[in-house]
Amino acid sequence: MYTVPDTAVAPRLDAYHFHEQEWASHEQLVEAFEWEIPDEFNVASYTCDRWAEESPERTALYIRDDPHGRGEYTFGELQTAANQLANYLESRGVERGDRIGVNVPQKPEAVVGHLAAWKLGAVSVPLSTLFGTDGLRYRLDDSGCVASLIDEATIDVYRSVADDLDDLGTVLTVGDIDPRSEADEVAFWDALEGQSTEFETVSTDPGDDMTIFYTSGTTGNPKGVRHAHRMVLGHLPLFASWFVSMEMTDDDVYWTPASWTWMGGLGCVLLPALYYGMPTVGWNKQFEGADVFGLIEEFSVTNFWIPPTALRMMMQNDDLADQHDVTTSGPSRAVASRWAAPSSTGFARRSRVRTSTKATARRRRTWSSVVVSRCSRSVAGRSVVPLPATR
Repeated sequence: MYTVPDTAVAPRLDAYHFHEQEWASHEQLVEAFEWEIPDEFNVASYTCDRWAEESPERTALYIRDDPHGRGEYTFGELQTAANQLANYLESRGVERGDRIGVNVPQKPEAVVGHLAAWKLGAVSVPLSTLFGTDGLRYRLDDSGCVASLIDEATIDVYRSVADDLDDLGTVLTVGDIDPRSEADEVAFWDALEGQSTEFETVSTDPGDDMTIFYTSGTTGNPKGVRHAHRMVLGHLPLFASWFVSMEMTDDDVYWTPASWTWMGGLGCVLLPALYYGMPTVGWNKQFEGADVFGLIEEFSVTNFWIPPTALRMMMQNDDLADQHDVTTSGPSRAVASRWAAPSSTGFARRSRVRTSTKATARRRRTWSSVVVSRCSRSVAGRSVVPLPATR
């Protein structure tokens, strides 16, 4: 039976388990909800340590086409690797408050990199592997990263700008790369060898910096947006009420095509999933609609978040699309309306997934039928106030 552990390192926060109760209506839930922000809160403790302590063999990640030949990683394994990486980084002089770049897509090394940073009290900086020289140089320099994980997809870009990054003294390479020792590059897994598997996660205030996401830079230089550890708590009400439609089971498996270097992939899906002890699928192939159906079946994916453009690509495969139904909200609604098979509740019958602007859910109970409108209802902990129309 699915239960969330209540441990000394991460006491249970009841406010974010409202999905375990029965509510007469959505409005009743919204009115009753109150934020619960503890005096101490470290995301690594809640998304990894408590699960590793209570259920070390519980699956945290599935990796499709895993180059390591594993394909599955447990919470215990993530904690061990994160502890080793934290020890290595500490030996390199990384301290609380330092910035650590994570330039890695949907791979286990990305998760380990973030966890290790937070265990140290450092700040992770997600960096897309799609950046060119200007984009990567600017973000690494502006954030003042003293260490960074660099994926094989970006290693050439990084090396072309490395001489411009005065603060960056530790580089861990991920993937099929021959590290340049003279340039302070070390292979990720080689760095972990010989490091202690024990590391005590530091205590952090909920308001301490956890990560920095950069804007796209469409108007001037990209802006670094600092997010505190409590940011994850802010995502949980939406995740619990809409992504999983008020129900979680040990059969749940989540996925999103959104990169884990983007808020949609890391903040809205992966971290809430780990918080609740649920596995997420990682996959790094270029998105093609037909491939997604195979992934859903291979890993028995129950929930996924997907943007409207990707949903359109899936719908182009008529034979496969006819075998799946979808329920939807947000901008995807207009797209999915040509796909979903209406039921008496207004949601698609036999549906396996529901797409939304921010969250996705599957065949779960709901309080109301779909209403086509420009604005969704507010979720617990948030207020939605329509602004007057302007010209």
